[in-house]
Amino acid sequence: MISDLTIRQVQGFDAKALGVFLEDNARPEITRHFHPFALTAATADQICGANQVDRYFIAVRQHHIVGLAMLRGWSQGFSTPSFGLLVDYRETGNGIGRRLTEFCIEEAKRIGCRRVRLTVNASNTRALQLYSSIGFAEMSREHICASGESDFKIVMLIDLN
Repeated sequence: MISDLTIRQVQGFDAKALGVFLEDNARPEITRHFHPFALTAATADQICGANQVDRYFIAVRQHHIVGLAMLRGWSQGFSTPSFGLLVDYRETGNGIGRRLTEFCIEEAKRIGCRRVRLTVNASNTRALQLYSSIGFAEMSREHICASGESDFKIVMLIDLN
């Protein structure tokens, strides 16, 4: 149920639970489409570390992390943040991705971002439909090989002005 979902910024004390979430989702069907970083406990420690410039958010239901979203790239000097989304494989299709995406768009507006970008594989049709329905528009498309299969990497932007 989406009504019992809490979304909040990641805190230092979330490292262990986030590590479990990431490692549970380190599955080929997930990592084929989600690969900005390794899905490990060490990555969770880095995300939850102090002095984080980039912003990470979790969706929590009944004390379990069921989704992770991010606005990142500031730590590498980019002015336009890149959005990323990971929903627990057991929770796909339950509206968590939409809630996290909308939350991050509102957060980006609140902190004064002019736009947000994302990258998605063309074969990830569910994510493409979600992002298009929220207002992201395709800016470029590049042929890639993902997990040994032909695909397209699509860069999308949403203007927040």
